[in-house]
Amino acid sequence: MQFATQSYDKSDIAATCYRHDGYPKVTPDLSFVPDFLKHLPFGVWIAEPRTGKPGKYNKAPRNPTTGMKVGVDKPYLFGKFADACTALLTGRYSGIGVVLDGSLVGIDIDDYSKQPSEVKSWVAGALLDGAYCEHSPSGDGLRLFISGSLPGSGRKVNGLEIYDDARFLTVTGEMYAGSGYDLIDGQGLIDEFLDLLPAATPPAPA
Repeated sequence: MQFATQSYDKSDIAATCYRHDGYPKVTPDLSFVPDFLKHLPFGVWIAEPRTGKPGKYNKAPRNPTTGMKVGVDKPYLFGKFADACTALLTGRYSGIGVVLDGSLVGIDIDDYSKQPSEVKSWVAGALLDGAYCEHSPSGDGLRLFISGSLPGSGRKVNGLEIYDDARFLTVTGEMYAGSGYDLIDGQGLIDEFLDLLPAATPPAPA
């Protein structure tokens, strides 16, 4: 297990992190963002309420230096992990995130406590295998990063999402109980997660 060499005071982040009506609930713990994520393009985001969806927020990626919104199809317009941390501490942003580049898989599980037993069993198995798992900004979901690939495009259904390329995913560093800290070879876990999704699940929108 290798922890970050740069230390960030979580109380400073909590004091400066921009929140909208208390969101995000989870304060990013930058000192515990795993090293294996730091080679990816990093951006920042602002909690932007979704029209007609109370309690839901858009998290459009922004360049950490300019604050301008950028698309995941242009990863070269993002920044580095250190850039995102510096930007977050200005108080203008709600959190940080990465753009997936095909080198690993990101899995998002919304409202984890309300997910069926099959999903919870899958998470338990992933933790036993040493997978890295963290709390999402809402505090209700989980995010896992695992080494492997998808046979096709990303998928999204019933609060379950999985991607490996051209997708912006938030990062909190707030590890879930029992989480590992390394990037494990988890192709088997990825395949099992895909089996939890309906066969006819369409590709997730970009």
